[in-house]
Amino acid sequence: MDDGGGGRTLDITVKGLPSISGYFEVRLMDRTHSKLVSLGVLGPDGRAALPVPQNIDLGGCSVVDVSMQRFNGSSDHSGDGLVHGPFSC
Repeated sequence: MDDGGGGRTLDITVKGLPSISGYFEVRLMDRTHSKLVSLGVLGPDGRAALPVPQNIDLGGCSVVDVSMQRFNGSSDHSGDGLVHGPFSC
C-alpha cells in the first residue's frame, strides 16, 4: 500500500496464474469474508497498481482476494478464489 500523496494504491503481483478464458479480479474483504470491495483487475502479467478509495476502512478489510472471473456480465464474486493473503500497510 502506497500513499505517496496521490492517494492509496495497492501494488499486487501474483505469479503462476493459470490460463483461463476470463480474468482475475482483486478484492479486499473483511475477516469474515462477508464484505467484499472490488478494486480492479490484474493485468495479463499478474500485476496491478489499483487505487484504494479513501472511504474504505483498511482496519476492517484485512484480506486481499484474487478470484477467477468469467465474462458473463456479473460483478458478483465467482466463488473461484485463487489467492487469499493478509493485507498489511
